[in-house]
Amino acid sequence: MIKGMGTAISETIQTMRPRLVSWASAGVMLLIYCWLGRASLIFGQVYKGFEGHLPALLLFSIAYGAVVFPACGILGAIGIVLANRFRRDRFQAILFVMLVVLVVCITRSFMKPRFFSVLAPISSATEVRTAKEFGQ
Repeated sequence: MIKGMGTAISETIQTMRPRLVSWASAGVMLLIYCWLGRASLIFGQVYKGFEGHLPALLLFSIAYGAVVFPACGILGAIGIVLANRFRRDRFQAILFVMLVVLVVCITRSFMKPRFFSVLAPISSATEVRTAKEFGQ
């Protein structure tokens, strides 16, 4: 009798494993997107005053990220859980990869804004002009 219960428990665990994995991945996605919403507020303060030189994705992230990113995380988590419920494993994998790629793009826009490369030629051009004026 104990031997039969062990088999039933292991079968139950095997059938619950995909559901646990999908709930865990949905929870991780939700936490990451909530963190991105918080980070958008922080980076909004860091880049204050540079609004004219920032890329469009970074401007969008700073302006609307505190609301849009957690909402996107909620929708993504619901999509992952529902894909598992309806046995759409390929859709679940594609959705997870798309959400990860979006996180990477947003994080790159926070960490490496392109406005430094726009300002660099301006400062070097003024240095060259002033050096020629002084005969050096």
